[in-house]
Amino acid sequence: VTANLLDFEPQRFYQGLAEVGGAAESGDRLGAALAVGNFDDNSGTDLAVGIPGEDAARGAVVTLYSASGCPGLGFMVPVEFDQDSFGMLDEREDGDAFGSELAAGDFAGDVADDLAIGVFGEDVEGQAEAGAVQVVYGLPTSGLIPQNNQFWTETLADAGGFTEEGDHFGEALAAGDLDGDFIDELAIGAPAEDVSFHPDAGAVTVLRGTSALGLTNNNSTHFDQSGVVDGETLGDFDNFGYSL
Repeated sequence: VTANLLDFEPQRFYQGLAEVGGAAESGDRLGAALAVGNFDDNSGTDLAVGIPGEDAARGAVVTLYSASGCPGLGFMVPVEFDQDSFGMLDEREDGDAFGSELAAGDFAGDVADDLAIGVFGEDVEGQAEAGAVQVVYGLPTSGLIPQNNQFWTETLADAGGFTEEGDHFGEALAAGDLDGDFIDELAIGAPAEDVSFHPDAGAVTVLRGTSALGLTNNNSTHFDQSGVVDGETLGDFDNFGYSL
């Protein structure tokens, strides 16, 4: 039997509800970023919600899980985590904006989806707002496990880009199977990257997904506008990679 969508009551979520947890505060920006995925490999689809303004813009993410036989979300205990959660690499700092961008994909080829989290305000190697991406891996039946995570900077991606002040690496994210091996890759935008003396020309890095390691910098790629369209030239403030 195919259910009519009109048969389901719409749901409205905000911090302070039992289905979400936390407390609503000015400037939290719950829902500034969203990603849909099956993080625990059950029969339903789950929703990751970014809260980049949480706690002086340190940021957080809450995951709302579906439950078999129950329409909608929030029938299982929500999972909220941030950079200070147990096992997470790095730590929370004012202005990081953890959760400002989200992308879901199966980066490890284990059926359960994983979550890439943009932290474009992250200071890296003394460079203010260089940006970073944190990836939390999902496990069948368990869902997203903060202890099972990676922390990527432009330098760690090791694809020709370098960590610089104000690059905003991770301000845009997109996941998909880009090489046809049934494991997803992650594209990461750094729209404020300076390229060949052009300020904020922008660049994109792609990390490859593998069944053994998840996302890896092996065979990662880094490109800017000059390498995408024949004859296209770099320009100041083009912000290539602003949206993916």
